[in-house]
Amino acid sequence: MFTGMGSIDFSNYSILVADDHESVARTIERLLSSLWECNVSSVYDGDSVLIELKRGLEKKRYDVLITDMIMPGTYGTELIRKALEIDPDLAILVITAYKDEFSLVDVVNAGALDILIKPFSRDELQAKLLRIFREIAYIRRCRYSEKRYRELFDIYADAILVISPSNLLIKDVNRSVTEIFGIGIDKIIEKPFTELVHPNDVERVKKWFNLFMKESQKGTISDVQICVKGDENRHFDISCSYLKTEKGEDLFLILKDVTERKKMEDTIIELAQKDELTGLYNKRSFEIQLEIIIKSAEESFFNYALLMMDLDNFKNCNDSYGHTVGDKLLSNLGRIISRCIRGSDVGFRFGGDEFAVVLCGTESSISIKVAERIKSQFEKIETYGTTLSIGIAQYKLGMTSEEWVKLADNALYIAKSKGKNTIYCINPEDKVEPLNEILRV
Repeated sequence: MFTGMGSIDFSNYSILVADDHESVARTIERLLSSLWECNVSSVYDGDSVLIELKRGLEKKRYDVLITDMIMPGTYGTELIRKALEIDPDLAILVITAYKDEFSLVDVVNAGALDILIKPFSRDELQAKLLRIFREIAYIRRCRYSEKRYRELFDIYADAILVISPSNLLIKDVNRSVTEIFGIGIDKIIEKPFTELVHPNDVERVKKWFNLFMKESQKGTISDVQICVKGDENRHFDISCSYLKTEKGEDLFLILKDVTERKKMEDTIIELAQKDELTGLYNKRSFEIQLEIIIKSAEESFFNYALLMMDLDNFKNCNDSYGHTVGDKLLSNLGRIISRCIRGSDVGFRFGGDEFAVVLCGTESSISIKVAERIKSQFEKIETYGTTLSIGIAQYKLGMTSEEWVKLADNALYIAKSKGKNTIYCINPEDKVEPLNEILRV
């Protein structure tokens, strides 16, 4: 029901959550139910998604599908396409921990409305769904009434532009566009949208529009610089939806201001200097990023692990073979660590022969496997008498960075006390406590 200032009765929305990890699916289901009291169901494989969507058409259809990309049965872009064949109006939010396994362009081309990379925070998931809910409501209201379309169009906080698919000329804008950009409506109507885009991003935006028109009806392009009031440039994520009515074809652009997020990311990048020898982040970066990681751990649905590593007998190696050989070993270990971790994980060199890795969204059993892989790869290239000891500590809610590091150091101490060349994990049975704790916050 749409009333007043465009408020949405979320209890009328139905969401289907699909993830082969039942604990993740159930956690998201309980979280969404508690946030909005909407109707949420869970399935754990791709074939069940298609069966449930068909069943929904006979009873109460689903508005949103939140799906993992890798599951048993039908999965990936094939699942997205088949789901949209069943219900073309279905809004699909993809969640994945393996973004390198899929082209994000292919995911959008298949029909997904948005993408969320694991691990993600509760706020990120909520914000994505709020935007999706608003777009669903927006489209429904457009179909229902021209007058109600105009009301929602103008009260929307984000900038909305209606442009022509053929030449990208701006046909209509909401009130937020004039407020954010400092441009009168008469100065913007019938102008090419690309005139608002910073010259550095014009070609990227044009290519994205071309791809969008050829193969997609919904999509998002991130971090586009837009020229606003004066000479100021701000960064926006742009969501685009294609709509064909009896009046013709339109592209609806929703511009979300992400300038502050961009500034934060740039600050982190600037501070996160890397170790020249190994290519990993240095100790100073470790101290800064660990605080950020802990904040993310407190807000996310997933586990985090800290691996502390030490080269056994490294001093003897340096004394016997010289620092050139020692540097080579350190450099090789840095490359091995980089190869053995995912893009969402982070590797660090403290200095000397001490290293650390933070694994994101990883339970103890997986943390141990990663440590074993690093240790095994190092053993294959080591010929100077050194070995690798690794201590592992899973993050527990409420820990400070100092407490987490101390716990991992203790694990490393135990590993070395057991005769070196050993991996030791503190509390390896602890798997999903953070999931349960988050639901009680």
